[in-house]
Amino acid sequence: MSTEVTVTSAFVEELEGIAVSALGFDDSEGNIKSYAVEYERPTKRSEYLMADVGGSRVIRCWAVDVDILEERFVATNTLMGRKYQIRIIGYYDLGNNGSGVAELREHKRKVLSEIKDLGPSVSYSGSVVLDMIDEFIETSPIEVVENGIGGDEGFMLQTEIVLVGDKEGITY
Repeated sequence: MSTEVTVTSAFVEELEGIAVSALGFDDSEGNIKSYAVEYERPTKRSEYLMADVGGSRVIRCWAVDVDILEERFVATNTLMGRKYQIRIIGYYDLGNNGSGVAELREHKRKVLSEIKDLGPSVSYSGSVVLDMIDEFIETSPIEVVENGIGGDEGFMLQTEIVLVGDKEGITY
């Protein structure tokens, strides 16, 4: 069965696979979350956003947020397919002299490459959770946003990749 949870888990697992080699985390699983920071309690945002990078604690986090866009039924209780919106969001420290934005740009390219390398279908724990990634809807420009924790005068960098994926033949 393909659900928001299994689709999220598949993308989180992919990002964890490149956490050290491509995204610069010290920890082998990086700081990859299964929900966006806006769903975190304000008192826990620092814990959510911060990671060890190059021996220092900095804002660096990738999040995967999946929601159902459409469900297709053939009969009253027969679900034939689902379409998902998949948001992959990067949160980075501002850095100095543009270093944060340069690093986020480079890492965003690596994340996009990893997604494209998944091929037409996406699997998790041996099961196909998406038959295909239908389209890349957009990648947002890197923005400076409030971080909710105060460091670097309360700001961080944020970017987002939005995709649409589809799964046919779903059963509850």
